[in-house]
Amino acid sequence: MDNPGHVGDIRTDSEESNAVGLLYVGGSDGSETVTAAVSAATTPFELYTCSRVSEALELIATEPIDCVVTEQTLPERTGLALLGEIRERADDLPVILFADDGDESVASEAISLGVTDYIAKTPSEEQTDLLLRRVAAVVTERDERQAILDRMTDAFFALDRNWEFTYLNDRGREIVREAASEHVSTDELVGRNIWEVLPEAIGTEFYEQYHDAMDEQSPVVFEAKYETLDTWFEVRGYPSSTGLSVYFRDITDRVAREQSITRRERALREMYRVTAQKETPLETKVESLLAIGKDLLGTEFGALSRIEGETYVFEITDTPENGPKPGDTVPLSTTNCERAIVEEETLVLSDIAEQAPELTDRAGFIDQGVRCYLGTPVVVDGSVTGTFCFYDQAARTEPFSEWEVTLVELMGNWVSYERERQRREQALTRERNRMADFASFVSHDLRNPLNVAVGRLDLIEDEYDGDPEHVSTVESALERMDDLIEDALTLARATESSRRRRSTPVRSPARPGPGSVTSRRRWTSSTRLRWKATRTASDSCSRTSFGTPWNTPETERRE
Repeated sequence: MDNPGHVGDIRTDSEESNAVGLLYVGGSDGSETVTAAVSAATTPFELYTCSRVSEALELIATEPIDCVVTEQTLPERTGLALLGEIRERADDLPVILFADDGDESVASEAISLGVTDYIAKTPSEEQTDLLLRRVAAVVTERDERQAILDRMTDAFFALDRNWEFTYLNDRGREIVREAASEHVSTDELVGRNIWEVLPEAIGTEFYEQYHDAMDEQSPVVFEAKYETLDTWFEVRGYPSSTGLSVYFRDITDRVAREQSITRRERALREMYRVTAQKETPLETKVESLLAIGKDLLGTEFGALSRIEGETYVFEITDTPENGPKPGDTVPLSTTNCERAIVEEETLVLSDIAEQAPELTDRAGFIDQGVRCYLGTPVVVDGSVTGTFCFYDQAARTEPFSEWEVTLVELMGNWVSYERERQRREQALTRERNRMADFASFVSHDLRNPLNVAVGRLDLIEDEYDGDPEHVSTVESALERMDDLIEDALTLARATESSRRRRSTPVRSPARPGPGSVTSRRRWTSSTRLRWKATRTASDSCSRTSFGTPWNTPETERRE
């Protein structure tokens, strides 16, 4: 057979779309036998015949060939050579070797090259019928595999060793065409080099991973973003000696969710770190919270405000250079915060013009250009004192998420708690100051007359010759008075210490009464003098303006 040829459409019109494109490569005897068998077959075939490898490759490139049947002995080259050439171009095209019986070495090499089947030529008539049945079967199997791939939600394409597309399923064609730097039709993709179709992929992780898979002949699994499509893909590549099969799926939504979770966890950890710093001033903590909120929400403005009557005061801010600064004021009625304050609930507006057009006539919208807002009231002791809010001069394309709203409310609640705690501490400080003043009064205005009484007791004891029990009773009373003064000072010191440690044991102020056995101490003159000297020294170190010592001369007290 000197010239390749299209034997013709051996089918009926109704069978046209189902005809199997069969290429027979061999001598004239074999071609005639196959042509006769095809004419009698129930399966519709479109038969092409040729005798040379070069002719077969040209027909494969230009005609809709579904299966190739080749003899081993061909002019100039062999059927195995043709098989090798085909596998370099089309890894999934079925190729059946129709060879003389008994050549095991040929069969072994054919298998290694990826032959679809091996059928002996003799006896001719029986084997030709078997050949056609086998051709119909392998084409059906291939079509079924392709149908499965096309039904897959995952994209798929196959490359040969020259990095040329040999097959793409529907999803694969859709993605590759979208990513291509030039307009390319579906039919034009097969046979094109992937790096020519997708030059932007060169040097990316896709390029490196595919080459590693082919070089190492080892499967690869990875996730990467294709910047041209702004899309994340999960990719699985399976290499073979003839090429690379690639399955990939769009995981952009999943990656976005994972990144969102990561940002949330980072924001919560950072928020905890900020709020747990006991020695850091509240203002510094709030500044840090505003920065965290701005980063998470993607807004340019963040502020903690307070209200003073009908005035809105920016107390702490994180804004651009042209934004409000701490201490700036505006009428409350011009702000979006007024609604959050009046309604005492979080105000969520991703697009003010669309969601709250009644607010577009306020200065915040007109003069400051506020287009989105998220703010929550700050409540102290049951009263709204201001807002903790974030806003921006551009409306959001996506609404604030429930989690974002919850985070802002959490920050606002923390600020409310801290403000209440500050008020309580200020009240406690005032109470401690009053206690300190009282302790000073006790220390000076009560102890000084006690010192006078002790001194007089010394004189009485030296000169008194009456009943000693009277002197003893006075001594016990003075000692009891001294204990009461000491207990009052101890209580004052314990109150101050409890502010730091929250728990300080304080001895009970209860003391046995005068005349009891446990409280009785015999004071000698030297003991009383030591006691007097100690008290006097202590008093002189802690004197305040809280009264005048009772032993001061009358003229000095009047002055």
